[in-house]
Amino acid sequence: MKPLKIILTSALLAFFSVSGQNKPEGVIYYEMKVNVHANLSKDQLIYKAMIPEFAKSKIAIYLKNDFFRVKNLGEIAEKGDSKVSINMQSSGSDDVLCDNKQQVYYSFLSSGKQIYYTENKYNSTKAEFSKTSKKILGYNCFKVIQKGDKGETMELWVTQELNTSANPSEPGSLKGVVLEITSPKVSWKATKIELKPQDQKLFEMPVGAKKITEEQAEDLNEEAIDELKKKAAK
Repeated sequence: MKPLKIILTSALLAFFSVSGQNKPEGVIYYEMKVNVHANLSKDQLIYKAMIPEFAKSKIAIYLKNDFFRVKNLGEIAEKGDSKVSINMQSSGSDDVLCDNKQQVYYSFLSSGKQIYYTENKYNSTKAEFSKTSKKILGYNCFKVIQKGDKGETMELWVTQELNTSANPSEPGSLKGVVLEITSPKVSWKATKIELKPQDQKLFEMPVGAKKITEEQAEDLNEEAIDELKKKAAK
């Protein structure tokens, strides 16, 4: 999960100011939809007809106090779909713990029984606020237009009614909970919100976890991708 950066104007920050109410505990479930064809490289385009156009995963955000944790819960199978199955390997982590108070996030990766993590500060990029609003799962949301490093545009729908900050795409400084994101290559949409107590262990560093550099994390990801390729070839 590679984070996108956000820079907010003072007016937007004022609009999204968080009140002094107690922060909620709970889980938000999302459907993440990846446009596989749009993510193919030039060399991979020759296989386009053999590859499903879209791949879906279930994402969960766990909320507690000033923390949120994003986990990829796995692929969603299409009922009655006779197309070739595809295993999407992320270029980053599928498990990220975010500390809104310290503005730090930890990306976890596993190799065998060993858990590794990288530590990074929240990043920022340009975002354009719109007063357009709609309701998602009963919560009032406002639209934010965000531009990534490569000029791509993302449409985010953000609610402040949950009195905390969380984003299934990035651990950033945007105030509020992002319930929907639309972009040309990947989208997220909240499907269910459950407000209930969460296990404190979810928001703590795993016992025995070892800190590594971004370069070491990339090597671990490459090894995981190679393993997937070997299994697919059998």
